[in-house]
Amino acid sequence: MAAGMRKGMHRDAREKTTRLDRYAGEWIMLVGSKVVAHDRSLAGAILQASRMSLRSKPTVFLVPHKDEGPYLLYGAGQPR
Repeated sequence: MAAGMRKGMHRDAREKTTRLDRYAGEWIMLVGSKVVAHDRSLAGAILQASRMSLRSKPTVFLVPHKDEGPYLLYGAGQPR
């Protein structure tokens, strides 16, 4: 097994994996596996994303520092 590959992980999944450690402490907006906006403040990340022509609603995620747990927001935005 090649370095960095997990058993049973599909090749496409490995190629599309995004390293998030560089965004530690920042709010990020993801569309698929692509980071489309990031900022230390949620408002800043939302502002960046709102200026883009995104085809789908981004997922909002606060990237934790190594000593923190993960934080996820589900259903962010207005109801449909």
